Amino acid sequence: MFFRFLRTNLSCQHWLAGGLAFCLLFLFSPQGVRAQGLSGITGTITDESGAVIPGVTVTATSNATGVSSHTATTSVGTYTITDLIPGVYTVKVDKAGFETSVLNNVNVDVGKFSTTDAILKVGSTTQTIEVTATPVALETTQPQLGTVVESKIAQEVPTLIGGGPGNIGPRDRQIDDLIFLAPGVTGGEFEHRINGGVSYQNEVMFNGVVAVQSETQGMQSNINPPFEMVNEIQALTSNFGAQYGLAQGVADYRFASGTNQLHGDGFEVLRNTILDAAGVNPPGTTPTQVGPTPVINQNSFGFSVGGPVFFPKLYNGKNKTFFFVSADWFRLNSTDTGTNTIPTPAEVTSALTLRPLVCPLIPRLSSCPRTLLPRQAARRRRPDNRGRTTRSPHLALARLRRPF
Repeated sequence: MFFRFLRTNLSCQHWLAGGLAFCLLFLFSPQGVRAQGLSGITGTITDESGAVIPGVTVTATSNATGVSSHTATTSVGTYTITDLIPGVYTVKVDKAGFETSVLNNVNVDVGKFSTTDAILKVGSTTQTIEVTATPVALETTQPQLGTVVESKIAQEVPTLIGGGPGNIGPRDRQIDDLIFLAPGVTGGEFEHRINGGVSYQNEVMFNGVVAVQSETQGMQSNINPPFEMVNEIQALTSNFGAQYGLAQGVADYRFASGTNQLHGDGFEVLRNTILDAAGVNPPGTTPTQVGPTPVINQNSFGFSVGGPVFFPKLYNGKNKTFFFVSADWFRLNSTDTGTNTIPTPAEVTSALTLRPLVCPLIPRLSSCPRTLLPRQAARRRRPDNRGRTTRSPHLALARLRRPF
């Protein structure tokens, strides 16, 4: 018995150790885990004569995190680096027998592939040529039309709190209000119409993953992340690829990521009656007197923090592993103006008085006592072979089904 107990414990420990090792391998091997990202860098590497160069090593390094992605050019001199977080990158191109080329400030937008070509000159790899990329990269891989809303706009442009036009009630900050900055987007918070499409027909994506809803597709009133959580927004209006399904428009959001620097912020947005103005024509205004200031008390507050994962003397995640946490809350203190009707004590008494008259007509009411008819009582009891009266075996089953 002791040997069996010891063997069982050892087996459990082996399973636990194996599961822990798998989790650690999953967490610390990001190159092996591919998300459904659509952002990246692509281009063609040639020499001074215009001939393509195969086998060139291309490295894209994020300026914010220091994380590098590597690839090599194909036999026709092209390369593609995908699954990149939107941001600014430095692209390094090198091959033996050629000078090293470094392209700075390559901007990668959400849902787009930035085209970055390079021309290598014959020389030593110790010689480096630095080139600054153009601020706006030309999209040559996809025919889709859209507008990118950068994180700086989301952080600095003022937005209405507590419900904007076409909303479904007082809500927190709505990140989908920013997609109306894109040409061709109309409607309100309750419904979005992109490029003349009908309501509830646009697709919503977070980090390349579709947010599917059973109905009211595209409405984001209940799935709005905090502003600080979103890095970039792209509103696709037409000619988008097949990966976006059968929607008539796409709202694509990319979440922010931690960087090599520990940073964070907190905020509190306050609206109350004391600080608000009454307005031009507040409720209760008469020809001789201006009405009082409407009562409103709203609090929208939250925080965000991000940086490298760091455990003293155990692990330093700089240039490797990062975290980012963001949360916000919305509070609305208001007086309930709705009315409900409840029975008075006299009505309750009269209802109990009428129960003996109603129950014979509607015996299945939950408030009516259950009684057995004579025929039902006869079926509940039957004589056995010795003439004794016993209970029917179906009675216990009936009691299990419903109480009597």
